[in-house]
Amino acid sequence: MKTWIPLILLILVAAAAWYFLRPDTPPPETVEAPPPVLQPVEPEPEPEPPMPSPPPPSEPPGEETMPEPEALPLLAESDPDARAALGSLVGEAMAARYFVGDNIVSRLVATVDALDSRQVPAVIQAVDGPDSEFQATADERPFEPILNEQGDPIPQFVLDSANFSRYRVYVEMLEAADAGELVALYRQNEPLFEE
Repeated sequence: MKTWIPLILLILVAAAAWYFLRPDTPPPETVEAPPPVLQPVEPEPEPEPPMPSPPPPSEPPGEETMPEPEALPLLAESDPDARAALGSLVGEAMAARYFVGDNIVSRLVATVDALDSRQVPAVIQAVDGPDSEFQATADERPFEPILNEQGDPIPQFVLDSANFSRYRVYVEMLEAADAGELVALYRQNEPLFEE
């Protein structure tokens, strides 16, 4: 439960970047073909002898052809590439410290799928949570007291301000990540996310 806030932030930023930076494809236009016009048939002229084909153009020196995009690894073998991609986004030390080391792509997808549930199980989370424990402070004078069945006040708690510092590093990591690079990585690896 303690890692869901930065994970949600990371996923929301990625989803927003994907949504706003994806290419818009307009619906195909339907064009009606004009009715065929019949033309009189003319006799075909005799074919001329073929001209020799020119040699293929050689590449000018210094120019390189565009490399083929690298083939994606199998999902089960994608962890090294996923770690490298996270390292390029947030730095290798931060990626090693705050992200899980195995089944990264599968965990990211499972986490997003589980966000509509009451709790995201720790076994599927892709981000390691804060080291410190969640802090709550008893609210001695609540705005509206809550009473149990016997009419006794039930203790109420408020979020301790110390909790905000628990997530500072996650927020800074998200702010430092290049959104364009994040979107490019998502597009490049989209087939893995779809598996």
